[in-house]
Amino acid sequence: MKLEDLENFSASLHDRGVSARSQARILSGIRSFYRYLVLDDYIKDDPTELLVSPQIGKHLPEYLSVEEVDMLEAAIDLEKWE
Repeated sequence: MKLEDLENFSASLHDRGVSARSQARILSGIRSFYRYLVLDDYIKDDPTELLVSPQIGKHLPEYLSVEEVDMLEAAIDLEKWE
């Protein structure tokens, strides 16, 4: 298998509408497999060394608005904490 074959496979995943995160997971599994083959001397060269993974956007966590924090604060019964 050559780098070109892996790039074509990666492009086919994209063309089939596979999400970038899933593409990255699939390619990571393929990389791990080839790393194993090299480490155990089944093959000499790793064709995945130059394979580029799709960029995955960072997902920021949801947070409370100022109003929601104020509502939570107002819901605390301070008399129970004495």
